[in-house]
Amino acid sequence: LGVDAAELIRQAIDQKADAIVGPDWVPEAMDPAFKAVKDAGIPLVIYNAGGLKAADRLGALNYVGSDDYKGGVAGGEYLAKAGSKKGVCINTLPGAANIEAYCGGFKEGMKNGGGEADVLPLPATSFGSATAVAQAVKAYLLQHSDVTAVFTIGNVDANSAMNGLTQAGKSDKVRLCGINFDETILNNIKDGKQACAIDQQGYLQGYLAVAILNGNVNYGLTVPTREILTGPGIIDKASVDATIAGVKAGTR
Repeated sequence: LGVDAAELIRQAIDQKADAIVGPDWVPEAMDPAFKAVKDAGIPLVIYNAGGLKAADRLGALNYVGSDDYKGGVAGGEYLAKAGSKKGVCINTLPGAANIEAYCGGFKEGMKNGGGEADVLPLPATSFGSATAVAQAVKAYLLQHSDVTAVFTIGNVDANSAMNGLTQAGKSDKVRLCGINFDETILNNIKDGKQACAIDQQGYLQGYLAVAILNGNVNYGLTVPTREILTGPGIIDKASVDATIAGVKAGTR
């Protein structure tokens, strides 16, 4: 997510791109490449991760995306309101700015709801590893019987965490929520197995970021609104049917 993404940015510069859209996942690794975009005179929009602070720091036209910290807050507040007073955020990418923001926001959200939360950092190799995440969640829940809420930083981790809940015999006692969703997660929410998912509206992120740059490059258009937020939004049992309809239409 860091060095490899920075290399892709530099390749886009070499290919003389008319404009570049990019997420600032790991500022330490990626900011030099983004600054090279600015130095090359190529219009830039930051999206998905980094927020307006990154856009301003890097000289980008705008930021389009969700607020990562607020996404975590929304999940924490939702779970606390649902009755969970002790939670844990599963961090499978320690050091990544947006992931740290998710977990920091989750802790704040749980606190706002009268609860508390810890962060369980896992080795970066666990990211995307269903077995590693499931085993870690299972072990943590068996060691911390007071935990009744689990928050994940991505849909793959949410599905893995669900397996961990089941293996620990906690699926009926621990509420699960996480960033992003897929078909399995939507079905789990519909069936009452997962409490919620935090929606960034990724379709809008890509659409709006590219549309802004297209208008700027071809027609000199600018958007005066600084920071265009596409989230966070909550998907739960009340909104899951509409979300599923959006998936079928190709817009969610």
